[in-house]
Amino acid sequence: MFDGLKRLFVGSDSQPDRDERQTIAGESLDQEIDAVRQTQLIDPSQLQAARDAAGKSGKSRRAGKSNAGASGSESASLYRPSLRPPMGFLAALDDGSIRDAEIYRLRGGSVVIGRQEGDIQFPYEVLMSSKHAKLECRRHRSGYQWHFTDLESRNGSFFRVQRAYLRHDQEFLIGRHRVAFQIPTPGADATTPTTGENDLHATQLIESVKIAMPRLRYRDLRQETEHTHVLDNPHLVIGADSSTCGLTLHDEFVCPNHTRIHHTEKGWLIEDLGSRNGAWLRLHQAKLDQITEFQLGEQRFYFRPPKSTRR
Repeated sequence: MFDGLKRLFVGSDSQPDRDERQTIAGESLDQEIDAVRQTQLIDPSQLQAARDAAGKSGKSRRAGKSNAGASGSESASLYRPSLRPPMGFLAALDDGSIRDAEIYRLRGGSVVIGRQEGDIQFPYEVLMSSKHAKLECRRHRSGYQWHFTDLESRNGSFFRVQRAYLRHDQEFLIGRHRVAFQIPTPGADATTPTTGENDLHATQLIESVKIAMPRLRYRDLRQETEHTHVLDNPHLVIGADSSTCGLTLHDEFVCPNHTRIHHTEKGWLIEDLGSRNGAWLRLHQAKLDQITEFQLGEQRFYFRPPKSTRR
C-alpha cells in the first residue's frame, strides 16, 4: 500500500501499473486524457459532462469493491482543505505519448516553469525560455482560480483549441509548423487612380483594383524558409492531403485534413477537424478554469483545475 502511494505522489523510474495511475478525481490519467481528446477543450459544458461521467464511473467502481454505500456514506462529500488554495494537477506529457507523463501536484500559490529557472525546469528544452510561464492560484470571489501567464517568453505559449477566432498577427501551431495570421492594412495593395495628363477635370481612370486579402505566413520549425498563402477563398482546409487541402503541409505530424480556416460574420475562425495532434493557439494569459492542454517550446502539458472551493 505504502509503495503504491509513494509511486503515486513522488514518482519512480519504473513504469507504474495502469490501476496505480489515478488522478485525484478517481479516474485513471489515461481515461481522463482520453475524455479531453474527445471534447477538444473548447466547450465547458461538454468538459463538465466528461468529468461528471468519469466521476460516476469511478464511484461505481469503488462501490463494487465495498459496501460503504449501504451505510449512507455517499451522502457526505470527500474531505478537502478549506483554508489553503486548492491543489492543481499538472502533467508534463512524455515524448510521443498522450498518456504517459510526469505528474506535478501544485499545492503552492504559484509555480514557474522554465528552462533554467523556476520551480519546474526542462534544461534541454531549447525553445523554452529561462523563465517561460507562471501558473498562479488567485483569490476569485469567495474561492480560488488558477491562472496562466506567459513571462514574456521568446517563442510564446500555445493552447490546444477546438475553434477560435483569429486576430491580426495571431500565431498558431499545426504539427511542426508555426503559422501567423495577418490582415493587411486596408488599401495597402490598391493602385492609385490615374487622370488625363493635361486635364485635371477629366474622369479618373482606374486601371485595376487589388483588395487587401488576409494571408498566412508559415514555416517548418526545422527550416528558416518562410512561405505565404493568401486567403483568397472564405474557406481553407490545411492538411497533408493535396487532393483535399488548399494549403498542403509536408509534415508527419499533420493529418490529411487537419484544420480549416473559414470566414464568418464575426471574423476568421480556425477549427480543428478532429486531428490527432491538434491546433494550438498562442496566448499570453489564460484562466485555467477547465481541463487544458498547453505547449511551451516543444514540451506539452496537461492541466486540470480542482473543483471550486468556497469559504
